[in-house]
Amino acid sequence: MKSAELFSPDERGAIERAVAEAEAKTSAEIVPVVASCSGSYSRAEDLLGIWCGVLGFLALGFAHPEKQIDLLEGLLVFFLGLLLGAGLLSRIPSLKRSMTGEEDREKKAVEAAERLFTARRIGRTAERTGVLLYLSLFERVAVVLADDKASEALGKDGTERVRDLLLEGMKDRKPVEGFRRAILVAGERLAAKLPRTGGDANELPDKLVFLD
Repeated sequence: MKSAELFSPDERGAIERAVAEAEAKTSAEIVPVVASCSGSYSRAEDLLGIWCGVLGFLALGFAHPEKQIDLLEGLLVFFLGLLLGAGLLSRIPSLKRSMTGEEDREKKAVEAAERLFTARRIGRTAERTGVLLYLSLFERVAVVLADDKASEALGKDGTERVRDLLLEGMKDRKPVEGFRRAILVAGERLAAKLPRTGGDANELPDKLVFLD
């Protein structure tokens, strides 16, 4: 499922209102992001494709009356197996996930979050108070990245708490509530050390960002 299909307009609004509520108390800038997938897993597709191709090749050999396979016929079956393997993984996320390593999935999610942190200029706010809440659906990984002052205000335990709330929401099939709670908890912690002042400008949009 694409990330944009997971949230109704009302649910998007609830998350964006949570951002506005949190930022009303702090000078920090909070950016929530949902990604369908954080990277390519072509190796897993290749491996399953090869297995399907080999199995098809063997099945053709056993089915052949003389146990002999024509070269072109064998290559065709093997090629169709490759396509079948890639097709299965693209349509069955759970199968694809089972063929990828947990460390690899987490690494890809972190790298994607870091690229987004730079691309969306979250790390370029005037007071260095940007915070990214990144949830990757395929990987089932949450990443919280904060700029210098925001990171200091959140602290390690605060960062981990916000991340865990995002993960809990996804595991409980309540991603909207997970985001809302994570945003509001982050806002409270940030407000304690980075309170909003009259001169603060809203440098980043209070929007839920989708990456499909």
